[in-house]
Amino acid sequence: MSVQMSFVFVKSTGHAMAILTQTAGVDLQAADVATPALSVRGLWDDIGQKYEDAVFKFTPDLLDVFTGDVVEPALTAPRTYFVDKVNKSINVLGSSGVTLAATAGNVHLVLPSPAGGPTNVFIACTTADPDKPEILQPSVSGAGTTFDFAVGPLPSKAYVLGLVAGYLPVWTQVP
Repeated sequence: MSVQMSFVFVKSTGHAMAILTQTAGVDLQAADVATPALSVRGLWDDIGQKYEDAVFKFTPDLLDVFTGDVVEPALTAPRTYFVDKVNKSINVLGSSGVTLAATAGNVHLVLPSPAGGPTNVFIACTTADPDKPEILQPSVSGAGTTFDFAVGPLPSKAYVLGLVAGYLPVWTQVP
């Protein structure tokens, strides 16, 4: 039997959060891999800083699964890929250029160029309860490149993960 790869991804942006390999013919659903939640950890920023304590828990309603052929490089860097479920393809995300900053009450997102048409954004913030992250799923558009989202209040040292459709993931920590 052949081997296939399942990409567990955020529905709203397509960002891969986890990858599983299995024997062909297994049809996984988000609930199979994220009940009660998928713990996403192992975050690195663009300068190599590791956020060892960052854990985001995503419930099945936020995720989907796409199963297809094995993409070998995805095994070592799954979060550099996104799923285009409409075209049934796995693609590499380009360089980010997105910046993210956070305070106890605000997440500040800057895109490298105007969003233009509707662009899906997914923001996850750790809270005092590790099992209940704060999740925002806005869509941004227009000529602007800077967007602010009200959150929290978030505790000091909370982690914030930002996913913007078409860009590499970014994260930060509340001071």
